[in-house]
Amino acid sequence: MFRSSLRRTLARLIGPVAASLTACGGGDGIVTRPVTPPVTPPVSIVMSPSTLSVNAGSTGSFAVAITGGNPTPTLQSCTTGSPAIATAAVSGNGCVVTGVAPGNSGVTATASNGTTATSVVTVVEAPAAITGLSVAPTTTSLVTGATAQITATPVLANGATVSYTAVSLNQAVATVSGTTEQRTITAIAPGTTTIRVTATGSGTGLATSTRTVDVPVTVTAPTLAVNPTALSVNQGEAGTLTVSFVGSTTVPALTSVSVSSPSVLQATITGPTTI
Repeated sequence: MFRSSLRRTLARLIGPVAASLTACGGGDGIVTRPVTPPVTPPVSIVMSPSTLSVNAGSTGSFAVAITGGNPTPTLQSCTTGSPAIATAAVSGNGCVVTGVAPGNSGVTATASNGTTATSVVTVVEAPAAITGLSVAPTTTSLVTGATAQITATPVLANGATVSYTAVSLNQAVATVSGTTEQRTITAIAPGTTTIRVTATGSGTGLATSTRTVDVPVTVTAPTLAVNPTALSVNQGEAGTLTVSFVGSTTVPALTSVSVSSPSVLQATITGPTTI
């Protein structure tokens, strides 16, 4: 009777536990659950800024950020909708854009999985490299054989460089020489001519441009002057006249002298510039 009572007691204690184990997957005590696979985030591609302005002939850049995917795609290409306005190419993790002509164009970045993003580039006319030119003096008068200098002063955009040319439109009257903004004019013969000075400006991101200024030049013959302008001498005595060449850079030597009344006065050359 004692054994029978013990078996009934054990059955009452073990029964609920066994039933619980069976409900959880069997009587071996092992619990199994379904495995959920990890979620792969979608691919996202973002260009910044959304709009960009560049000068014709200059470059600008869009940054491209690609996220998501497993593995994450890479930047494959950069293209524009209007190559006549702008061109684009991959540069590191972005798109570098070069302006060609004024206008607007879409710029598309494409990831290696085909995902795309688009921004807009506006190309504007490049500023002129040179916007003004002055030359001093504005006119020049010289005598034959004389020289004078003229100086060109340009108005340039930031980053511009400039080169100069200067020509005489009548080299029989005057010539011009030099290679910088300062030029030398040399008078050749009486007459008029024009010295044409041209400055050409250029630079990265700037439109190559030119400015021209004309400088009128008048060339005259030197004037012969005698000092004093009047001279009084007694009969049998001598006096001296000094000759100079007004406006001439050189002093020519006297070659002849004459008088209007040889019976009253005689004149001879006594030195390079004296009578």
